[in-house]
Amino acid sequence: MCLDNGGHFREVLCIGVTAIRRATISHVAEEVLDSDFPVKDFFEEHGVIIRRNGVFIDKVRVRRANLTKSRLFVAKSQLLREWTENNLFVRDSIKGVPFELVHSRRCMEHMLENARKGKTRYPYAPKKVKG
Repeated sequence: MCLDNGGHFREVLCIGVTAIRRATISHVAEEVLDSDFPVKDFFEEHGVIIRRNGVFIDKVRVRRANLTKSRLFVAKSQLLREWTENNLFVRDSIKGVPFELVHSRRCMEHMLENARKGKTRYPYAPKKVKG
């Protein structure tokens, strides 16, 4: 990632891999909106025990996307089309090495705006019922 003068992320650089398939920037809306994310039961919590060399250190709660419960289908081609149409990333190569550069703030704002309208990268997942 590239930082601006204030220490904030500006771009996400993917070298040799595509941003749609590998960059976690595509999951920002899920994390930021948390329980307000429009996909029903998107997160589930799990207890995790932390050990070092077999010795108990701590027990914590973590969450992760529940992909099986939500029967999620990720529409990567749809997301790529949106990113392209909105100039959210650059695809190029240097001496034959492919790279993609995602404009992180603009990408995040675009995905949050869409998610707040109920439009996510999971078009076939069950949506939360409002009210």
